[in-house]
Formats: sequence, structure tokens, C-alpha cells
Amino acid sequence: MLRLVLNDLSDLDRLENNQVRIELKPTDPRDLLRSVVSAFRAAAQDKQLELFVDADPAMPALVEIDAARVRQVLFNLLANAIRYTTHGGVRVRMTAQPIDAARVRINVIIADTGAGMSRSQLALIFGRGRVCTEGDGPGLGLAISLRLARLMGGQLQAKSELGEGSMFAFTLDARVLEAPAQRTSAA
Repeated sequence: MLRLVLNDLSDLDRLENNQVRIELKPTDPRDLLRSVVSAFRAAAQDKQLELFVDADPAMPALVEIDAARVRQVLFNLLANAIRYTTHGGVRVRMTAQPIDAARVRINVIIADTGAGMSRSQLALIFGRGRVCTEGDGPGLGLAISLRLARLMGGQLQAKSELGEGSMFAFTLDARVLEAPAQRTSAA
């Protein structure tokens, strides 16, 4: 965990100094999602939380994205969802919307039944792009995720109410390299 925090601090400094490069590579978005979710299964089970995953069957088998940066965004979002959820569960849904014959819009929604955030917390993170590092709420990982999403040409949006849970939506456009119909392995 300490390594992740140090990496986030390093990434934040690099993002602020425009030193982060996006490296597009062929990626199976479903495999990427599965790997992120599997990293949190034990934590969810330890807290007796349900962890639901739903990947759209229309998701292309291969797209061109920066898998490491997309993984980082999803990891930060899922880490917060599990961290701040004490009962109920977390639902992760990935969908694909065709833009044209060569591009797709990937949407990942992570919704939880956790503590939620106030409007002022959301404004600190999303409205002004400032970082909350006091440790009493989400901040660093979300601020980094917001900046990474923008750097990749995507968006990160949130809806939350105290005591009602949170919903984060990460949207990213990608070039399709292999359509879902050509997929040979099971999803």
C-alpha cells in the first residue's frame, strides 16, 4: 500500500509537470477489467461485501489504449469504493458504444453503497482539481485518476451523497482493433 501511495505521489508530480506520456497498445478491455477486479476480491470478501462485475458482450476483443493508465484509474476508483463501503456492495459495469466503424466509447461505472461524499468533497476533487491528502477522505487517487482520464482524452465524473454511496463513471474513446464477433475465447 505504501508503494502505491509513493507511486501516486510520483505520478501526481509528473502529471503536474506534463511528464506523463500515454502509450497506446492493443488491449483486451475485459481482461483488463477482470485483472483489476480480481485484485480486490479478497478485500471485498474480508469486509463481507458483494462485488458484482458486468462486462458488455458487445465490448470489442481488442482496443488501443494505455492499459497501465486505464488500470491505474480503475484501481483507484475500485480501491475507494471498497475502502468506504462497510455494508452492501460494489458494482462494476463496463459497456461499449460504437462511435463509428473504427472507434468505440468505453464506459466503466463503479457504484457503491458506501459512506458517500459531500458536495464540498466532490468540488475539491473534481471542481478545482485540488488534492485532499489529509487521509480522512478520498483525494489523491481520485485527483490523479481525473488528470489521467483527461490526459487520455476521457472523462471522469462522480455522483455522491453522504450516506447514500457514490457512483463514478470513467469514459474513454478507443480505436477498435478486433470486434467482439471475432473473439475466440469465452468472456
